[in-house]
Amino acid sequence: MRILSTLAQATGKYILNFLEQGDCDPYKTQVELLNKIIKHNSTTAFGKKHNFNEIRSIRDFQNNCKVIDYNYLAPYVQATIDGNDTALTNSKILYWGQTSGTSGKPKLIPVTKHVIDTYNSVSFRIVLNYIKEYPDRAGFLDGKWFLLPSFPLLRYEKDGRPVGFITGIIVHPFGIYYYKHFIKYFYYYPLKFLAINDAETRFKKIAEDIKNKNITYTMGVTSVLVNLLEKIVEYNNAEKVLDVLPNYSFAIFAGGSTRQYMDRFYEVVGRKIDVRECYLATEGSFAIQKSNKPVMEFLYDSCFYEFIPVSNNGPKNERLLINQLQKNKEYTLVITCYNGLYAYNIKDVIKVISTDPVTIKFAYREGVIDIADEKVTPSELYNSIEDACVNHTCEIINFCVVGVHEPKPHYIYLMEFKKKMTPDKPKKFLEKIDSNLQELNKVYYFNTAGPNSGAMIEPELWILNKGAFQKAEEVIMDESRNVGQTKIKRYSTDKKILGLFEDYIAKKIFLD
Repeated sequence: MRILSTLAQATGKYILNFLEQGDCDPYKTQVELLNKIIKHNSTTAFGKKHNFNEIRSIRDFQNNCKVIDYNYLAPYVQATIDGNDTALTNSKILYWGQTSGTSGKPKLIPVTKHVIDTYNSVSFRIVLNYIKEYPDRAGFLDGKWFLLPSFPLLRYEKDGRPVGFITGIIVHPFGIYYYKHFIKYFYYYPLKFLAINDAETRFKKIAEDIKNKNITYTMGVTSVLVNLLEKIVEYNNAEKVLDVLPNYSFAIFAGGSTRQYMDRFYEVVGRKIDVRECYLATEGSFAIQKSNKPVMEFLYDSCFYEFIPVSNNGPKNERLLINQLQKNKEYTLVITCYNGLYAYNIKDVIKVISTDPVTIKFAYREGVIDIADEKVTPSELYNSIEDACVNHTCEIINFCVVGVHEPKPHYIYLMEFKKKMTPDKPKKFLEKIDSNLQELNKVYYFNTAGPNSGAMIEPELWILNKGAFQKAEEVIMDESRNVGQTKIKRYSTDKKILGLFEDYIAKKIFLD
């Protein structure tokens, strides 16, 4: 029966026009949204401290509320957990969304009805825009939608609220979302198998279970979903996904490095199928791809956006609005939302591709390595390495960590040790770093040894000859003609760094 495809073709454009009516005047939509957020949360502890009741303009807001990070927000989160339900927001907090923290301690982000509603609308908008562009391809809606969530429930905080990962929260039927018990018949998500501890057993169960489903489209974090599709092919003794899921024809991907995975994705599927991208985080939903052009447009009714130019020119803390962006410029994204995030720097950098309409691409995340949505922080890496050095009685002169995507996402540790202070058992040393990192970063553990095992593979260690970093920095200095000192980035996803050290490798260590 062609129920959903017929409905989408008949009513889709009207629903889409309603959902995206604010796109006609983004600046006006943004101003109205900010006013509503400020008014809604003016009586919160945060709102009182920052005089929300006195805010009459965007300039007032920017003067009263400086750009903040999670360290500033954390006391308000703790106050909420301790019993002050209106410390951050007057909206009911349904869940705490967990994500990586810069200090190694996980961040807890308030998840409200507005957050879940905007998340749910993302796939809806993408699908309706796709059908608007290709009306004759709506048939995939009559199959099942394969969702691969993370755990919706990790634990409970002492305020009684559940803590989970956002991708699990948005698909798990609970509380006010009784309708999900109905629509679950239109999608397949293997939540029951996530409790299986052994990764290979879990993948086999999913691979066996999914082949009996008419899967036509998928949505998930790119690295995790591509890895699972490869496992489905492997455990069904097939050559490609289309041998197991012959009607598979559409995919929605989330995650900052989506384009890095496209060749792998098309190869495992067996041919090119239509793909759309969305820009989501635990903090909220920000942008979607509306056409076959590989760019995204902001969701103007989701968050109020401000943009700090990534440049040495202009005022240091200049906060621009949606109508002030310039083509081909990079900006750090700052958001304000109903859920208690105000002028909050999410440490993401976007690149503006066009300004009429505003289209963007995700550029990179500041201060983290993020190749498979793990968001490993410098402190997590440093603490993992430092502890391994203590355990193996070795001492490092210099090091850097490079995240790469080929052949599969993994880290390469480049280390120059002091003379006679190289680890006696370098493989055990690398294993210790990796196990430490798994303990400190739950998503990294999930991707390497946990439920999503295989989304990232084992790291490598390059033991470098003495003076390697100095020589590499001299090469950079010569190429850039910089008369000053040029340091190698300690944490990076730029694989060009590896080329600087190819001639100075004493030994490569692999885990197998």
